[in-house]
Amino acid sequence: SPASARSTLATGLGVSLSGIGIMERAERMGALFIASLIAHFYGEGVFIWSLGILLGLVAITVIHRFVKVYGELKLETANST
Repeated sequence: SPASARSTLATGLGVSLSGIGIMERAERMGALFIASLIAHFYGEGVFIWSLGILLGLVAITVIHRFVKVYGELKLETANST
């Protein structure tokens, strides 16, 4: 998946992404399970809203990780010159 490829690339560049962001894999799976459970009782509309919220939180995580990698590499580049 593209997310795994970016994580592997960041690790290859020496930047650890462990613990960065509010929606890591375990949180995403848990949130998706809870959203599915809620949708079972309250209907499809609630599931769509839940996925929208999940998408927003994942987007925040992606931005957070991008900023982390960019900052680390910029710092590394500045220190190497």
